Amino acid sequence: MRQLVLAAFCVAALAGCHHRSASVTFTPAALKDCGSKNAPSVVEVHWDATQAAPKDGVKLWINNDPTPKRTGVFGGDPGTLWTHGGETGSATTGAWMYPGTTIIVTDAKNDDVLATVQVPKAPCN
Repeated sequence: MRQLVLAAFCVAALAGCHHRSASVTFTPAALKDCGSKNAPSVVEVHWDATQAAPKDGVKLWINNDPTPKRTGVFGGDPGTLWTHGGETGSATTGAWMYPGTTIIVTDAKNDDVLATVQVPKAPCN
């Protein structure tokens, strides 16, 4: 019986971890996807990780791997560390962002993933 109670407690504790998340938005909201004619763009990245309550802020990583994975300290390579900051903030990239570039937001203390988003693509006109 004690093992059953302990197992239920562990499942409940782990379920609570899934609520840790961050939101990320971009200015401009999307970049034109013109295939091989894509030009690098400057993008302002805004994040809000207040729901996740990271104790030491967040790190933002750039990863152009089509399927980035990050599951804490023992996870795979999150990409290139771009910047870090508090629970909320914004930073402006250089002229090196493309449509589909992946931004991974991790907890600065333990590198748990809080958000994985791609720069949205807009039609090429």
